[in-house]
Amino acid sequence: RCELSFQRHFYRSELWYVHHGSGVVYINFSEDPKDGPNEEWKLDVGINILIPVKTWHQLINLGKDPLVILEIQYGEKCAEEDIERRNTT
Repeated sequence: RCELSFQRHFYRSELWYVHHGSGVVYINFSEDPKDGPNEEWKLDVGINILIPVKTWHQLINLGKDPLVILEIQYGEKCAEEDIERRNTT
């Protein structure tokens, strides 16, 4: 199992396309990072998913094969610094 941090972005949206592999993305539309994910979307080849600005999300590869996502970022600011990670402690 391989996963990214539970995170959100204040200035950009992301559009994902699953190119290879499968996994899951957990989504939380709440402003409070302490709220757990309220949606779970299965990801398989050919699936598109939109992650709107300020939406908490976490991408997880549950399999042994690589999960390859093509990501398009768009919005007011597309910079690596535009990430807020949920405090897991």
